[in-house]
Amino acid sequence: LFRGLTLRAKIALKNGELKQAEIDIKACEDIAKKQKLDEFIIPALRGEWWLLKDNYKNALSYLNTSINKYREMRDKDPDGKLKNIREKDRQDYYNILLLRANVYFRMNSLEDALKDYEEAINFFPKKPAAFIQLGNYYKSQGDEKKAKESYQKAKDLEKTGHAK
Repeated sequence: LFRGLTLRAKIALKNGELKQAEIDIKACEDIAKKQKLDEFIIPALRGEWWLLKDNYKNALSYLNTSINKYREMRDKDPDGKLKNIREKDRQDYYNILLLRANVYFRMNSLEDALKDYEEAINFFPKKPAAFIQLGNYYKSQGDEKKAKESYQKAKDLEKTGHAK
């Protein structure tokens, strides 16, 4: 039930359906509270909800909470022996980093945005999304050379799975 609700909330957010997303996020929060789950995805959903309402301060607060919860979970199992982090969790963390980078970018906190883009690339170096967003960052800063390099890496990854 919980995973289904988080998926439905993600879809509602993606479609800009804030009222449905709010209902689903609230249901996730209630389930997590009853079952004493410490899910890092819930604050991320709430952060994205605030982002869609153009409230960057609240969005950033929730995204920071989500990222910190993931890192705490990861730090409890540094060798990966307990398998408490699923591949889906890793994918979500990557996406949350990119979302937070975009919030920083919109808030004109450019150094923080750049750090998150770079962390996302280090975390999943074979995923093109972070390279595209990094290219957008460099383009906005007038660095056409670095922008083109980032876009080219993304293009190479999309074609071959390897950046040149």
